[in-house]
Amino acid sequence: VIISEFSGIRLDYLFFEKDGPRGPGTANCHIMIESGIPPQEQIDPINAHVMASGEHGHGDDLHCRALAALPVELEADVYPADNLSAEQAEALRLETENMIRSAFRENQDYSVTRVLPMSQFSFSQLDRELHNALPKLKSIEFNRADIVAGLALPTLAGLQVRLAVKDAETTP
Repeated sequence: VIISEFSGIRLDYLFFEKDGPRGPGTANCHIMIESGIPPQEQIDPINAHVMASGEHGHGDDLHCRALAALPVELEADVYPADNLSAEQAEALRLETENMIRSAFRENQDYSVTRVLPMSQFSFSQLDRELHNALPKLKSIEFNRADIVAGLALPTLAGLQVRLAVKDAETTP
């Protein structure tokens, strides 16, 4: 609580490693913020405050650090509705890309499920959210399965969102 009260960081964005990472009586607090991984300039005053207060709670030696990144390469093929112009299809592609970036905490412009540490990020859930928000999205295909994150925050190492067109199936 002392970290949250001092820094204003949500309690559910603090992840404790209590098993003596540097020996008995030690603990780490891995910190994230709404926009992802905090800069070291935000962590340093928290460490100073926790150690100066003497109320570390989880051990005699509590170190706060930014949550580690889990880099993810992601590709998505966007299939627009059949009746869209090239400009409308490109606008749909861009909106889809921005929503995906929001899921990875690169912007906060959309209400989508966001990646978290210690969890599984579901691409089928993101698929549903994209379809709910973008009625002109016919289909979307991702190049990977769900992301299972340990004590790290999934971040985009690369994102490629392409417009695609499904071949019409012919029936004899």
